[in-house]
Amino acid sequence: RSAPFNVFKENFQLRTSLGVATFPNDGAEPEKVLKNADIALNRAKEEGRDTIREYSKDFDLAVQARFQMLRDLRDALEQKQLLLNYQPPLDLNTGKVIGAEALLRWWKPDDTLEDGGRFISPVDFIPVAEQSGLIVPIGEWVMRTACAKAVEWHTQGHEIRVAINVSGAQFHQGDLVNFTRQVLEETGIELLDLEVIGIGTQPDQEIVIYSNGDATQYFTVEFYSKNWSGTPKADFKESSEVVFKSEAHKVNLPPHEQVTFESLQ
Repeated sequence: RSAPFNVFKENFQLRTSLGVATFPNDGAEPEKVLKNADIALNRAKEEGRDTIREYSKDFDLAVQARFQMLRDLRDALEQKQLLLNYQPPLDLNTGKVIGAEALLRWWKPDDTLEDGGRFISPVDFIPVAEQSGLIVPIGEWVMRTACAKAVEWHTQGHEIRVAINVSGAQFHQGDLVNFTRQVLEETGIELLDLEVIGIGTQPDQEIVIYSNGDATQYFTVEFYSKNWSGTPKADFKESSEVVFKSEAHKVNLPPHEQVTFESLQ
């Protein structure tokens, strides 16, 4: 890894990932060798970058499996195989349900299995959705469905606050802010918790959170830096303070306003 260099008072650091394929072991034709080297390069990037990976047939199988997963996931969205389970946080003093966290699940039908299908783990399909951009329409479906359920509960007299998980990729790949505002206006939901899940996200990454149109109401956001198996990927000291930097000119907030983490878990 190279030492940082300065350009116009900004520090930059060059990092290199390499994928290696050899002739004739990894291909008899130049095109095949280059293709396999590219597969090895992608694996190097997936495993943290700044590293070298030599091509293996297992990499090729993994790529094929990923493409199949992507095709199946597109079908799942169209054929309504996705569903939401709700995890209820409780008030420890009263035992009362005070909210519901919407958890995305995928039931894939399969007539060859005794139960008629099986659940696909989010550990397997969420990364594929993020890398392909499919996380955007899936995330929109999750938000609409969870807000509709919240309206149903409110109509029944249950004041339950709904939370949904939002992938960090949704901030970059889609218009999450305007879509969230639109759903809130359509459903009449006054408050929606967005739990921003960052896979490998660094604590200094800047994310802009917008209000839902009312200058006195803001999204409540909890930020997690963990992978989908729940294993922490970053350690924070107790004194650490991580801040969402709000851009006042974009959200009509006073310049001194700041959106900070509600909690670190």
